[in-house]
Amino acid sequence: MSSIEVHSSQLKNGVLLIAPFCPANRGGLAALGGAAKISAVIQGMRENDFDVLLINSGHQLEKVRWTSVRRSKHGMQNCIEVEPLTIRKRNIGKLLQCFLAPLIMVRIIYKWKPKYVWIYNPYLFEVICLCTGKLLKTNLVTILELEDLPNSRQRKGTGIIKSFLDSLALKVALMIVNGVTVVQRQMCDAKGSRRLIWYLPVLLGHIEINPATTQSPIRIGYFGGLEVEKGVDVLIDLIRATQASHQWIVCGSGSLKYKLEMTAREFSDRFTFLGCVDDQRFKAVYCQVNAIINLHKPIEAFSAGIFPYKLLEAVAHGKIVLSTPMLGCPDQVKDAIYWLEGDPLQAGLNAVAIVEEIEMKLRPARIEAQKWVLANYSSRNAIGRIFHDLQSAT
Repeated sequence: MSSIEVHSSQLKNGVLLIAPFCPANRGGLAALGGAAKISAVIQGMRENDFDVLLINSGHQLEKVRWTSVRRSKHGMQNCIEVEPLTIRKRNIGKLLQCFLAPLIMVRIIYKWKPKYVWIYNPYLFEVICLCTGKLLKTNLVTILELEDLPNSRQRKGTGIIKSFLDSLALKVALMIVNGVTVVQRQMCDAKGSRRLIWYLPVLLGHIEINPATTQSPIRIGYFGGLEVEKGVDVLIDLIRATQASHQWIVCGSGSLKYKLEMTAREFSDRFTFLGCVDDQRFKAVYCQVNAIINLHKPIEAFSAGIFPYKLLEAVAHGKIVLSTPMLGCPDQVKDAIYWLEGDPLQAGLNAVAIVEEIEMKLRPARIEAQKWVLANYSSRNAIGRIFHDLQSAT
């Protein structure tokens, strides 16, 4: 397969994880949120003494490269990572990978003999691998990590075809998987006695807790996709309208990148735009901010939208959290977040002006919510619970 050989004797408690892993430090198309979630899953598996083989379906770089195998680092843990071949056209390359998926699975199933297959979202490549694995090994235990539904994003052009194919793939996956993790409870209903469903609104890898403070200047951060649907257009207006007494830091990638770069040049006294950053840089910057802001458009405006991971992640880190109303927030956390009701720009301006008062008012609720998130959704505890349930059921 490459210079690193995968021997079944090396991997005694094996999990095959199939996911599009596209971190910032490899160039090409980066998906920071997805990469962070996938890394957290790997960390949780390794912390529970599972050997992990990642099939990376991301096709991050648009260049000709044969299938490769490497060891990759994920926080304090590592795994073996297989990247199927890539070509210069990503959309064609992704389709080609789908045709190659059965061949990849045949080799891995017979050579490595995994006990479990875990797929990240019902993308076509992932579900083809899932189906092939089930055909080759009927007792294979399978898990679907359902982070996003195919129709929850507003795609155009060929993206509509992708959403349609992924919707079909989801229906197939739900018929054959043993368990499903969901970030919102209503995303999936149990069908039959074999189906297990775990509520997983966030999964936290190794984190360092730095309680939020209100020293001057307050640093407000946004980390995520730079898209209108995420409310980043409102965020830009908010940065422009606030005074220099507060500092803003934005990290991420997306279509509004160039507008943010121009805003950073114009308001360099109070706004820093870092674009895509690697995991080490992200952690350093994240520690520097006191508050996290989320201006996502209303979830009900999107078909089957989901509650953002980033909110519970911020709560776990002890940050002040300012957010537009989001469906699906756990009851144990909702009182720890300051909800920006009404017009998001005006509500954001009002909240930033009294952020010190908000910190004091919500401090008790924030402390309790932080304890709850850390106790239930650390990678070790959450992944350990999932595999314990699977082993008990199968």
